[in-house]
Amino acid sequence: MYTGAAEPMTLFVSMSWKVIGQGTLFTNMQLLFGPAAAGWEINLFGADYRGFLFAVLPPGAFIGLGLLIAGKNVLDKRMKEAEKKRQTEAPKVSRRVRTTG
Repeated sequence: MYTGAAEPMTLFVSMSWKVIGQGTLFTNMQLLFGPAAAGWEINLFGADYRGFLFAVLPPGAFIGLGLLIAGKNVLDKRMKEAEKKRQTEAPKVSRRVRTTG
């Protein structure tokens, strides 16, 4: 289950990085699909968006990865705390058995 969910999430994260860094989708698609794809570029923040260079450089990727890991750790901690609250603690009963022989 996790492998099937991880692949689309990876594509989404890399697409998000492209959008944050350059503000476009489908840039240079003519290199892949030929001249018919030259007009497929979509500017999400307008034509005057200069981009966020730090997001596309390697240090920005490491910081972004660190933020993703930190977010996952926060979610895991919250889920663990919620699980502890849901579990009711059973009364402690002595399990000693007296036998005579």
